[in-house]
Amino acid sequence: MITKILKPCPFCGGEPISFIRAFGYGAGTFTEIHVIGCNQCNIQFEAESAYSVKNGEIVTLRDGCKKCVEKWNRRADNG
Repeated sequence: MITKILKPCPFCGGEPISFIRAFGYGAGTFTEIHVIGCNQCNIQFEAESAYSVKNGEIVTLRDGCKKCVEKWNRRADNG
């Protein structure tokens, strides 16, 4: 589960939650919005993933989950 790799909330130290907020499809591309947040202080970070199908294989165009985890886990002392 993704919450095992998440640091505590960068603002209040609360336990993070993660979920996918929306799905979409258009012009041969599937999208989803990844959200990581805190129920204690209501802060949220989000990023969009995009996928397409080429030759019967799912191809990741943008990895929003990875980007969202990177944003959430970033701290002032690590750039």
